[in-house]
Amino acid sequence: MRAFIGTLVFSFFCYPNVLLAETNAPLCQQAGVKVLTDFQGGNINGCEFTPNGRLTISVAPENEPINTSPWYAFRLLADATTDVAVVLDYGNYKHRYTPDFSLDGVNWQTYPAAKLDLNKDNSRARSRFPKASPLSLLRSRCSHRHTTQRGSNP
Repeated sequence: MRAFIGTLVFSFFCYPNVLLAETNAPLCQQAGVKVLTDFQGGNINGCEFTPNGRLTISVAPENEPINTSPWYAFRLLADATTDVAVVLDYGNYKHRYTPDFSLDGVNWQTYPAAKLDLNKDNSRARSRFPKASPLSLLRSRCSHRHTTQRGSNP
């Protein structure tokens, strides 16, 4: 029950027209790819690019101990169409939800779980995510379930 209540508290999602406007500085950027959480429900703990372009997103629970489920919602903006290698790093927590992604902020797909490479203790998930141009969004599945239940457009 606690996990469900926590989901209700943090998993709101914004309308697509809000997603298209870049209103804040990116959390990190490299080679024309920017990471942003400047929308309602946007959340990551941090991010960094390696010199070879791999993006690591740090993910953590929002309100421990009430809800210890790490969650994320972020968008990628790219100057040109490009695949982005992403590592979701959960630190001391575990990967729980297969990501959902959208290329337009309206139509969502579940990322194929078979394409995620999990480390031995499930604290890191790695993959190449869809082309980031001009907009790609990734979010944890718990956010998607809640917004769909509420009848809003995820």
